[in-house]
Amino acid sequence: FFKRPNAPYPIGSFLTCCNKSSVADAVEFFSKNRGKFTIYAHPSTLHPIKDHSTRGIWLGPSMPLDLSFFNKTRDKPLICNSDAVDGPE
Repeated sequence: FFKRPNAPYPIGSFLTCCNKSSVADAVEFFSKNRGKFTIYAHPSTLHPIKDHSTRGIWLGPSMPLDLSFFNKTRDKPLICNSDAVDGPE
């Protein structure tokens, strides 16, 4: 959970993960339960700029993202239980 902007997102955010077989269920859940919040769902591949620019889906109003934060590629995709996706303590 990030209370303040955390690149590439312009506002505070919350991160959660799901596997490929759960994406449709996750999108349906967040579509029905997002309330006043905007949700941005995207894959986590070796290409973070594409993941955040052309491969994501907005549920609610879209927002500009700061893609300059990313390298063009990653050595390996992020996984849900890695330190790379954990928020601050």
